[in-house]
Amino acid sequence: MHFIKHCPRLLTAGPVTKILLVMKLTIVLLTCFVLQAAASGYAQTVSLREKNAELETVLEKISQQTGLRLWYASNVMRKASPVTLRGNGMPLVMALEQLFRDQPSNMSSRKTPS
Repeated sequence: MHFIKHCPRLLTAGPVTKILLVMKLTIVLLTCFVLQAAASGYAQTVSLREKNAELETVLEKISQQTGLRLWYASNVMRKASPVTLRGNGMPLVMALEQLFRDQPSNMSSRKTPS
């Protein structure tokens, strides 16, 4: 542990104090990593530039970017009008709302068991 050499308090502390300080640092770092991972999991974003594209094509690209499975009926896709979407780092929900804004059908979402 090279950081101990650069911290004068740790050089004069006893072995128990050093262990406790290292444990505190470890807990803080682990907490930060866990919170970051949780936040990135909830904040799905999409970066697409599509103009007059088929809705099904755009949904497939969103599925590839996010890793989410999107379900839709093929007869609904045949009735869908072409869509235009421009977004860099756009939240997933906002992108889907924009896609379905002027469509004859609407979207709904639900959690499915893994």
